[in-house]
Amino acid sequence: MNGRLYFTGHIADRPALADLLANVDLFIHPNPREPFGIAPLEAMASGLPLVAPSSGGLLSYANAGNAWLGPADAETFAAAVRTIFSNPQERDRKVAEARRTAGEHSWQCATARMFLTYDELHREVTTGSAG
Repeated sequence: MNGRLYFTGHIADRPALADLLANVDLFIHPNPREPFGIAPLEAMASGLPLVAPSSGGLLSYANAGNAWLGPADAETFAAAVRTIFSNPQERDRKVAEARRTAGEHSWQCATARMFLTYDELHREVTTGSAG
């Protein structure tokens, strides 16, 4: 592959995706209207710096402490990439926080939260109390 950028499109093969994530330097997710964004969360779990728009559903987990967020334009994303490579202390700090955040969104954690919600709803229905 020539050049420094490669647009993969969708990768359905999980081992191929894991291999790719293990061999890249950062992850840029340009979609400003992403409803949740599992791909950015997977990148965070893989220890990749995340560059993404400061909009959309990924803001439910991505923030200034664990990602490089800003307007969805080339200048902002390029500045973020330069910062990632020029400031290793910030990169390491944000990547560590991103991995912690991704861990909070594992299937085990999501399932546990779902059951806690069901337990709370059951309690409210059976006791007639809310809150």
